[in-house]
Amino acid sequence: MKLTNLNKREEMLMYVIISMISGILFYRFMISPELRRVHDASSSLHQQENLLKTRTDELQRRKALDEKIEQLKAKTAGMEILLFYKHEIPDFLRFITGLIRDTGNVMMTMRPGDVKSPSQATTTEQKDQKSNEGLQTQATTKASCLIEPVEISLRGNYKNVKRFFERLGTHRKLVTLGGLSIITKDPEEVNTNFTLNMYIYENETQK
Repeated sequence: MKLTNLNKREEMLMYVIISMISGILFYRFMISPELRRVHDASSSLHQQENLLKTRTDELQRRKALDEKIEQLKAKTAGMEILLFYKHEIPDFLRFITGLIRDTGNVMMTMRPGDVKSPSQATTTEQKDQKSNEGLQTQATTKASCLIEPVEISLRGNYKNVKRFFERLGTHRKLVTLGGLSIITKDPEEVNTNFTLNMYIYENETQK
């Protein structure tokens, strides 16, 4: 009776041991490699997702940059319309002479100055009238250009001088005024001195 019970216990123990060994072997050679493959696949997928996100971000940044470049090109193109070509300056000065005469004024002097860059003109331009500040900012920031100044002195009554500046303000090209001074000689006549700044293409002056 005791031997029979002992044998059954041994059989049960052997069964448990074999089951444990089988489980360990199954885990080691079947489950563990599969878990490693799943882990490796998950890591690879994560790396691919990060790479895809990085490339997507790069594409979005490049797209945004391309859009900004196109916007800048459009703004520059709009600004270029306002700039003078070098060969247009003589015709424009003749236009100014005629405009002074047509508005009932008399031109006293017209003296061209030295061509300079917008940065060189900043100090003197800061003394201009407030109405010219916006045009100065456009000229110095939106296009590669130079400034060709001409000093002008004219004589006329207040009404005619006002007409001259109003007509000048409607011109399609970009000009600003500097050093404006009005000297009263009598109630009906004033001497007006100013610098007329014409903005021209920089590369045009180098040809």
